[in-house]
Amino acid sequence: MRITFGGAAFVRVHWHDDTTGVECLGYGPPNSTFETWPVLDTWTIGDFCPDPLFYRVIDSAWTPTLPSGFTRHSHFVVDGRDGCIELVAECYTWCEWQWPPGSTVDAAIANAPIATGQYGG
Repeated sequence: MRITFGGAAFVRVHWHDDTTGVECLGYGPPNSTFETWPVLDTWTIGDFCPDPLFYRVIDSAWTPTLPSGFTRHSHFVVDGRDGCIELVAECYTWCEWQWPPGSTVDAAIANAPIATGQYGG
């Protein structure tokens, strides 16, 4: 999956071990602190991963502390195996490719994406 952010203004990086996720930042499970993935229905119908570990934070404590001029920005979290990235951006686009067993990144992205989408902007 590739996520491209537009108007990204602020970034924070946090490390965590393999047994924890974004809850180490004080965020609850999806549907409480996070907005659900905007295209979750599409991903479920299309047999895609139902939780790509990418979220938009609802009621962010961070965004109200930002300088004026960032009212159109949202707070996003991308979680990974060893840590997560929080960022404030206006919008994003995403693409997902089919990953046949044993394929490399270059081989997978040589084909057209099987799903795309966008938020904001």
